[in-house]
Amino acid sequence: MINRYAGCCHIECLVIPKDIDYIGEKAFDGCKDYIFSGTINVPWSCVKPLQDWIVVSFVYKSFPVNMLAEFAGIRKAPFGVMDACKHLLPNLNIEMASHKECRIINEAELREAYFMDKTVEITWDKVTFGQNSITIITPLGYKLSVEEEGIIPVLNDFRNYISSRLPSLKVHFSSVANFELLDIDELLEIADVLSMKKILERMVGKPEELEKYSKVLTKHHELFVPKDRTPYIKFLFDKQQASNYPVVPIFEGKGTDEEKGVLFTLTLAGRPFIVWESFNDTHATYAFECTAENYLVRRQIIFDYIMSHVKYKRLFLRTKDCEKIFGKKPYILVHNDMDSWALRLMNMGNEACECIEDDTKPENISVE
Repeated sequence: MINRYAGCCHIECLVIPKDIDYIGEKAFDGCKDYIFSGTINVPWSCVKPLQDWIVVSFVYKSFPVNMLAEFAGIRKAPFGVMDACKHLLPNLNIEMASHKECRIINEAELREAYFMDKTVEITWDKVTFGQNSITIITPLGYKLSVEEEGIIPVLNDFRNYISSRLPSLKVHFSSVANFELLDIDELLEIADVLSMKKILERMVGKPEELEKYSKVLTKHHELFVPKDRTPYIKFLFDKQQASNYPVVPIFEGKGTDEEKGVLFTLTLAGRPFIVWESFNDTHATYAFECTAENYLVRRQIIFDYIMSHVKYKRLFLRTKDCEKIFGKKPYILVHNDMDSWALRLMNMGNEACECIEDDTKPENISVE
């Protein structure tokens, strides 16, 4: 029996013989920094999570013990750590550090249990994007990286946009070091759009690629359309039937002369019109009449033409020679007055003449 060390403030270490079966409840009152010698197996029923700590409350040889063991992130864990531990570990092994704190001996096993076959949500401030790689910080502070082809560093600058599409990155852990990123497709789509110019170049002359990526680009058009949109761009986006016809971003020219724009599609009087609108509102709007049957062919021809390095494209579209490529000259709507521009745009269907033949093919263009 031990029951009379109260007030012995200079005690540093207590070695409890095995034959001691009882310690008085107030045996060490007033003792400050003593350390129990040895280790103790604590049943999980005596363990509770606290913010970054584990509370260990048990009776040691009839002596009530209340201690803290550091275990970062335990309270923030989005799943039942203790439940997992109960199935994987028979108890918590601790070593006394002071009369108030202890160390977890089987901490590695505890952390492994924490991550065993669980899905967690990682907020975007805990995610860093590299070239073809993603680094995450887990709820317990681990920094883990995984290779993911298609990921680009510029994603770090678009966290707000990403979070508007994906509130968090879901990660499934099979262990501390083995994990799988879930719902990654949306993230890869955004990376594709941010690498838009490379994608657009792949779409030249390839209707299948244009059809595939134009839908992705439409979905994330906020990433390439200026925030301060011109009234013409705003009007066209309002009228665009994106569910039927995706928008297609375009690059015109190269280097310092490069300009950006969008191909819209409007349905007027039952007929689709492909509308070329530049982000530079000093340029006029060009609208190409199509039919439902030849729409995809026409769109590819127009897209390839604008993306080409041909000079004086707009001047050529004002000549009769352009009919050899586009079947007929496009409608040209200048930006002198917004109301008159919008009125004429919406009346194009009524002005449409004969249909364009379906078999028109693009010619080699060389306009100087």
